[in-house]
Amino acid sequence: MWNPRTSPLRAVAVVLCLLIAPAAALASPPAEPSEQELTEARELFGEGLALAEQERWQEAAERFEQVLRVKASAVVAYNLASALVKLERYVEAAKLLRGLIDDPEAAAEARNGAAQLLSEVEPHIGTVSIRLQGPDEDVMLHLDGRELGADGGERPIEVDPGAHAIVAERDGEEVATATVHVGGTHPRSVVVQLSIAPRAPTPAEVAASAPRAPVVTAPVQPAPDDGEIYERWWFWAGAGAVVATSVMTALVLSGGSDAVDPVRGDIEPALLVGRVVRNR
Repeated sequence: MWNPRTSPLRAVAVVLCLLIAPAAALASPPAEPSEQELTEARELFGEGLALAEQERWQEAAERFEQVLRVKASAVVAYNLASALVKLERYVEAAKLLRGLIDDPEAAAEARNGAAQLLSEVEPHIGTVSIRLQGPDEDVMLHLDGRELGADGGERPIEVDPGAHAIVAERDGEEVATATVHVGGTHPRSVVVQLSIAPRAPTPAEVAASAPRAPVVTAPVQPAPDDGEIYERWWFWAGAGAVVATSVMTALVLSGGSDAVDPVRGDIEPALLVGRVVRNR
């Protein structure tokens, strides 16, 4: 079976022929590339094959990706998947291979090669499922810096073997994090449970929920009517004090050098009763 992953030079002739007669679009390239773009794509493809022969897989993958941006080709997609497998980027490779297998316009040789390679890739792929505990409203999940969709991590997510960082954010702040290891000496399928803390109340919410101090209103003494003032006891008490003071002041002023001896009397009901005697 044709396998440029192991014998790229022997496949060059076949690959170039298939590239000139491309299959259906796999990477949404421009509908009608110019002749100059096609020439550059052929050169990039040749460079990618040469780099793959030298096992410079990262550089080869970059060349194949550039070709796919210009011209869709099942062969280029297969070769890119082959390079990604060497880089242990199994999830990306599997996506390309599945798309190639499902492409009815792809050459049978390319589709068969994709199916064979996919069967070798899938055993390396692991999955991560994320379960949230606690109030998860407005919580957004990120896996290895990639934002997950609306369903978050409820469904198993395919991952490559190795360590993976999970971050839960709310309003741009981290509310939970975890690091999991998948594949190798670790399980291929991992379920992660993240405990989400309740949302901290905003200052406005704290102020709104604070108990209010009771408002105490002091009773106001109503002003008496004019017609009732002469019937109030405090009015007569005050008036009596004024009268007594006036009388005492007048006697002192009119008595010259003689001492004034006031006679104490009954001050009830708030009137001074008695007489003033001048000493002879």
